[in-house]
Amino acid sequence: MKYKIIIITLLLCACRSKNLTTSISTSTHQQIDTLVVERTLPLTDTLYITVPEIRTIQPQCDSICNHQIKQLLQRLNTTKKAGNNQYGVYYDAYRNQLVLYQHLAQQLNTYRNRIAQLKEEKSQVKVIQKPYYPRWLLITAIASIAATIIVLFFKR
Repeated sequence: MKYKIIIITLLLCACRSKNLTTSISTSTHQQIDTLVVERTLPLTDTLYITVPEIRTIQPQCDSICNHQIKQLLQRLNTTKKAGNNQYGVYYDAYRNQLVLYQHLAQQLNTYRNRIAQLKEEKSQVKVIQKPYYPRWLLITAIASIAATIIVLFFKR
C-alpha cells in the first residue's frame, strides 16, 4: 500500500503544469531634426578716400611729388571676383580719390541640428500557465478509455 501511494504522488508531481513567461517591452524614440536657414541680404559698400595734394615750402618739390603720387596711384587697379561676390580698389584721377568697393550677393546659410530623445519605456511581463501532460500519461489515458469502451459495449 505504501508503494502505491508513493507511485501515485510521483505521477502527480510529474504531471504538473509548466509556466511560460512572455515579456513585452516597448520604447518610443523621438528624433527632432531642426533646420535653420540664415539669409543675408545683398550688400554694396563703397569707400571714397580723397588724396590730398602735397604742399611744402618749395613749390617745385610739390609738383614733382604730386606727379609721382598720381602716377603710382594710377597703377593701383585690382579686382577680385568669387561667384557673385566682388571687391576691388582703383584710383579715380578725375576726382582725385582712391575708391574701395565691395558687392556681396545674397547668401543662404543652413545649419542642421539633430536631437534624439528616449520618450517612454514600458515593460510588461506576463506569466501564462499552460497545462502540460507527459506523453506516457496521454497514451495510458487513451488505452484506459479504449479498454473501458470495449468492456462496457462488448460484454456478454
